[in-house]
Amino acid sequence: MVRFIVPVKFTDHSKSRLSNILSPKQRLSVIERSLNNLVAFIQCSSLKPEIHIIIKGNQINLTNVKQHYSDLPLNEALLEISNDHFNEGDRVVILHADLPLFSKTTLTRIESYISKKTSYIFPDKLGQGTNGLIYSHGNFKKFVFGLNSYINFLNLAKTHNLLLNSVEDPDISYDLDDEEDFNNLPQNVINKLID
Repeated sequence: MVRFIVPVKFTDHSKSRLSNILSPKQRLSVIERSLNNLVAFIQCSSLKPEIHIIIKGNQINLTNVKQHYSDLPLNEALLEISNDHFNEGDRVVILHADLPLFSKTTLTRIESYISKKTSYIFPDKLGQGTNGLIYSHGNFKKFVFGLNSYINFLNLAKTHNLLLNSVEDPDISYDLDDEEDFNNLPQNVINKLID
């Protein structure tokens, strides 16, 4: 079984680093539309994955996904949902919700990694954070998302003798961390994210 997990923070304070250029309503729109776009592509996968959304904050209107509302810190929420809903050996893909360049082509690349049965990490464009992780359930007994998560995951994998292949994918590495990220998006992508 293939399972995708997409954590999303959906509150009035989400994406606050964009507050100089976007209103709270626009920031929520960016998050919701990015998430909807990502989920729509995942739902088209030939692998017929189960999609789990971990939501911190307000309700989001999505169909054909499993929604989990949690006030736990992200790493604890991921572990709880994984242990409660996944089986040993399930292929798991964790992706950030705010990947505005994600496309059908991106999904095709991810599907090829899923089929290889090894573990992959997708760093952000700065090589500090982690925007994606592919692994078999049971490989990780804890998660280390947060500050410097990329190097922390590599160190964790090394400690547990787990081969973790690093993949620099431009569609996955590009997330919306600040105003420059947003302003550097193609205009057609910006138009899809806000009215």
